[in-house]
Amino acid sequence: MIPLRPSRSGLLPGCALALTGALSACSLSASPPPVVPTHTLVLPAVPEPSPAPATPTDEATQAAPSPTAGPGAPAPTAEPHDQAARLAQAAYLNKVHARIHPIFADQYLSSLDKLPASHLLNNMDLATHLEIVVTRDSGKLVRIGVTKASGVTTFDVATIDAVHRASPFGEAPDAVLSDDANVYLHWEIYRDPQRSCGTSGARVLFLKK
Repeated sequence: MIPLRPSRSGLLPGCALALTGALSACSLSASPPPVVPTHTLVLPAVPEPSPAPATPTDEATQAAPSPTAGPGAPAPTAEPHDQAARLAQAAYLNKVHARIHPIFADQYLSSLDKLPASHLLNNMDLATHLEIVVTRDSGKLVRIGVTKASGVTTFDVATIDAVHRASPFGEAPDAVLSDDANVYLHWEIYRDPQRSCGTSGARVLFLKK
């Protein structure tokens, strides 16, 4: 029988081995479970939408004072200027008519009374539309043309001849001038002596550059 010698720890070899294994088992079982790190997902801050600019209400708009009007000042209007322009245009048309009427109505239309009632020139529905262009300073005729013929050439020619003979028409006001400083007129001339070359069929045209 072989005697067992104690180890340096004072335990027999078998006991030391058994004790070591027991300690190892205890050590493994007593170890705390590994800590799994957790991650917190941080989302970027979403900026809050800016408030929409306030839209002025109708009441605020109506209550807002005019930037140019002072206290008690009347509202601006273009009526006086327009009215003055219309008066100037009417005066000029009357002046031109005063030159044309004696030649066309008093002379030419009166001469047609000698013709038979069935004559083409005695058709009271005849009408010629003219475009008349005159200068600013003296009213001298620049050109004249037919924009709508009457259907009877003799009558058309007579209307053109009357305007030629009536010119010049005198100085024109600024209210009737086009951009090229000439005066453009549309004039409707009728065989009917009640209408003839009256200003009811005349108007000022404006040519833009």
